[in-house]
Amino acid sequence: MKQVSKLIKLKTNAFTLLEAVISLMITALVVNLLALILQTVQKADRLDHRRNEVAFAGQQFERFLKKQSDYTYTLPRFSTKSQAKFWRHYVDYRGVKMKQIFTLKWKNRSIVVSPGYMPLVTKVKKARFQTDDRFIRINLEETNGRQSQLIFKLDQAPKEEKEHDKKASTEKVQG
Repeated sequence: MKQVSKLIKLKTNAFTLLEAVISLMITALVVNLLALILQTVQKADRLDHRRNEVAFAGQQFERFLKKQSDYTYTLPRFSTKSQAKFWRHYVDYRGVKMKQIFTLKWKNRSIVVSPGYMPLVTKVKKARFQTDDRFIRINLEETNGRQSQLIFKLDQAPKEEKEHDKKASTEKVQG
């Protein structure tokens, strides 16, 4: 009887030791898998971050153009390759109709909207603007070599604004 109880004790001790070794191996395997998953997520985040930043900037600017705006139209006569100008007619928070000129320009390796202080896109090596009656096109070359093009469709200028611009330009030529 004593021999049987000794064997049972040995079996339970060995079983406990075997359980501990297996649980340590499983724990090490789980920790290793979690570390590999974390590395994969970090690497994927770094690779897709720049592309998403440009797309996000485009969506934010589009939202800015449409937010509480009656209409927004370009000023191609006053725009250049280094900046794009546009009018924005909107109603402010007090209910007052406002009319304001905004400028998109490339400055200090970023594209900014002025008046304003937040950059639209950062880490830009080169930027070229094209403006016509209804579109603003921005060709970007980023610091990492990627090239992107952002196109924004705006409203057409009202007739009275076009006539006002023609009068102003003829007065400048005559005067």
